[in-house]
Amino acid sequence: MNQPNMQMEQGGTTSISDILKLVKSYFWELIRFSWLILGIAALLGWYMYNSKASQPRQFVANYTFMLNETSGTDQNFMQQVLGSGLLGFASGGGANDLSSGQGAQVAVLQELLKSRKILELALLKKRALPGADGIVKEDYLINHYVDIFGLRENWKKEERAIAEVYITHDSTSLFTEQENSILLTVYYNISKYQLANDLLPGGILSLTFKTTNEDFSYEFLRSLYASLDQYYTEKSVEKQRNIYLAAVARRDSLRTAMEKAEQSYISYLDKGNVAARGQHSTAIEIQFMARMLTGEMEAYFMAIRNAEAAKIALEKQTPLLQSIDKPIYPLGVDRPNSFLYLIIGIFAGGFLGTVIVIGRKALRDFLKAEKEKERLRTEAAQNPPPPPPMPTA
Repeated sequence: MNQPNMQMEQGGTTSISDILKLVKSYFWELIRFSWLILGIAALLGWYMYNSKASQPRQFVANYTFMLNETSGTDQNFMQQVLGSGLLGFASGGGANDLSSGQGAQVAVLQELLKSRKILELALLKKRALPGADGIVKEDYLINHYVDIFGLRENWKKEERAIAEVYITHDSTSLFTEQENSILLTVYYNISKYQLANDLLPGGILSLTFKTTNEDFSYEFLRSLYASLDQYYTEKSVEKQRNIYLAAVARRDSLRTAMEKAEQSYISYLDKGNVAARGQHSTAIEIQFMARMLTGEMEAYFMAIRNAEAAKIALEKQTPLLQSIDKPIYPLGVDRPNSFLYLIIGIFAGGFLGTVIVIGRKALRDFLKAEKEKERLRTEAAQNPPPPPPMPTA
């Protein structure tokens, strides 16, 4: 009864011994090829360090801003004064009404910052910046971008026709196909690689723009914010501006009607044949004209109040955006930590080298075991066991 237990114990001892033997063999394999592991680690570490150290430093411009907290109240002020249907306008928000709540406004701003329209407005502003040759000149920011960051040189090497094209006007509706090609290229580069926006706690928006040129980073981000502020404000007040213009037109038309009623009333009183007409009919006609004049005057004065209220509301709601922190010199510098990437490369190379050495030995041992099995099968086929003895009678 003790014999099976002793066999199991012996079997377990043998199994552990085999495992230790296997671990030892792999350990000595790592020692034997440690030069390969160290070589891969050094090579990968040098590559990652060199690739990051060769990258130019980038100047980071930051701009934080928020929506004016009173803008929503100001935008509704005019409808409250004029009433929802006084001039035939509904009080609900229209297609261009961007004041449907603080959260919706922030979402609209974030989408606008991704749009080509806002980047176009910013890129087509003129600024005085030093070029690649160090000479300061005033030009559109899009031309500065093409020259400063070497796009024109690349296009010349590729022999593209746009290499000799310069933007000379700020109306995209008049752009040629080549000018549109330049604009789309610059827009793609900026929106994909250089511009980012984040929503901070408290509804504060943060703009980040980074390039290898400090002056361009500074000027472009300020131009971008100004373009966003201008476009968003114009679209937000568009409906109110239409109401104001309608109120002014209504006021002017009522003034014309009132003046016409005044002239009719005065003309009738000045007639020389008043006494010749019937006393009662004359009194009735005078009373009718006076009532018309009174009505026109009341409507006119109401229109004046409406137009003034619309004007005040239009002036009260700008500006909608409130800047918090503007970019200032010197800008922050962003450069990868080359030493950190060196350490990462060394560890990654060491791990890769270890995997290669262990995998190579495991494959070699597997092929050796398969070869041994094949040898045993061949020997078994060549030397079959003798047949069992025939039973005797």
